[in-house]
Amino acid sequence: LYAAAKLATAAVRRAEAVAASGRGAGPSVVSSAAAEAMEAAQAEASRAPLPDWVQGLVPLAVSATQAALPRYSPADMVVVFSSLTSLRAQLPPAWLELLWEYSQPQLRTLAPPELAALLSGVGAARARPPAHWESRLVEVMGARAKELRVQEIELLLASLAPTGIKPSREALQALLDAALDAQQRAQAEVEAAARAAGQPVPSPSNSGPGPTAAGLAAASTRTARRRGATTVGSRTDSGTKTVVLGDPTLNAAAAAADRQAVQLVRVVARAVAGFGYEPTKNWLEACRPLVTPALSSRVLSDTDRLLVSNLLRGLDSL
Repeated sequence: LYAAAKLATAAVRRAEAVAASGRGAGPSVVSSAAAEAMEAAQAEASRAPLPDWVQGLVPLAVSATQAALPRYSPADMVVVFSSLTSLRAQLPPAWLELLWEYSQPQLRTLAPPELAALLSGVGAARARPPAHWESRLVEVMGARAKELRVQEIELLLASLAPTGIKPSREALQALLDAALDAQQRAQAEVEAAARAAGQPVPSPSNSGPGPTAAGLAAASTRTARRRGATTVGSRTDSGTKTVVLGDPTLNAAAAAADRQAVQLVRVVARAVAGFGYEPTKNWLEACRPLVTPALSSRVLSDTDRLLVSNLLRGLDSL
């Protein structure tokens, strides 16, 4: 079908680009890249008028897929549902009942980008799943929190918000805890790499003790020059200017921590704006030194930056 082909082509091209760039072509990276491409293609398809021949095929596709839905694999079920919703198909109650019935046992096994695509379809279809399906979804998200990367947590929360499904406070806190733990591990890797390179251990925040990230970069650059290493200017995905240091392990760890800190800001913003959830004071205090530098990133939206900045400023009055 028109939308399915478009989404699949975009996903494959993005995955191939990731592999060709040498940035790692593991399953989690490729699946995440595919999910981003599918989301962009869905957004484009939702704005563009559908050709008459496609509009004529939509009812036939709904009927044919309803008959075959019980035989689809979980991944195929998600692709079909996402494609039909991107085509603005009017899915009858019987179709959706089959989706809820056959997808519920598979929620635990869906990859995070597939689960996010399923939730995006639910939001696009404006279809409210039955209570038992929602309960299972929330249970699965809480149980899988520690398995998820920060980017995946942000993607799931962003996809869940438009559905109207309200996760429990316990599930939201489990996701926030997992994101914070991941960022703390990333910071620990930077500190370990700095020690191994003979550099001062960086502070995650300009307000904390010890050298800042900028100071670490400058010191590492000076050391690299003394050793005769070449430094090259570069720009990270988080929009901050960095330097490729003489020690590749330290540079990679610092860049990864910077990117993930931006994603952690977005996770907090999604939880607060999407579900009205405010993290505990202790959680925010642990989070503050890790996300403060990321609040100056150019890739953050003004809304996310302001929301999280206000949360952190509010700590001082508690």
